[in-house]
Amino acid sequence: MSKSLKLLIGGAIAVVILALAAVAFLSRLQDPPPAVSSAAPPEPGAAGPAAELARPEPPPPAQFQASPPPASAPQAPIVAELRNPWDTVPIVGRGRTGFARDLDAAVAELQPDVAACFRREVRGRFAGSAVTEYRGQDAADQLPDPTLMLELEAKGGEVLVVDAPVETRGDLAEDVLACAQQAVRGKRLPVEGAKPGSRYKTRLPVTP
Repeated sequence: MSKSLKLLIGGAIAVVILALAAVAFLSRLQDPPPAVSSAAPPEPGAAGPAAELARPEPPPPAQFQASPPPASAPQAPIVAELRNPWDTVPIVGRGRTGFARDLDAAVAELQPDVAACFRREVRGRFAGSAVTEYRGQDAADQLPDPTLMLELEAKGGEVLVVDAPVETRGDLAEDVLACAQQAVRGKRLPVEGAKPGSRYKTRLPVTP
């Protein structure tokens, strides 16, 4: 075989190979691209219906019952004991000498003011007026006459009538007693031997 014939055969083989390669390349370009799913990717933690059915139910929340607060110890009732400061003040009785005599003489000066309360025109001014009452532990149950308990405070050489609560009423009308109290309250009585700051009590009969 001649050299030219060998070249011609080799060139034909090369042309065939190139033609086959070209056909294969073109067929590959014409194949459709792989389909891409348009569905959105599943969310994390999402599952299908089967998974939803298989998922166990969460346990019900535990029921907590609040325990009652501890019972506090019962407290003893607070009792307010109110005492009249005049309860501990001694009563000065009638005397013939010394301070008791001087006090008795000074208190006797109040009798005309008390007697005036028995007049109709005077007692009428106190109609409906309230009276204070003496409820000390040393209060007398009965006395010969309706009586005021004079509560006195010494101011140096004299005593001040701080109040005159009713100790016994007898059968006197309310307006007479109210008038008598008002007549003696605030009066200053000269008494020798009265020590400043000291307190005394003495009785004054309410008589005409």
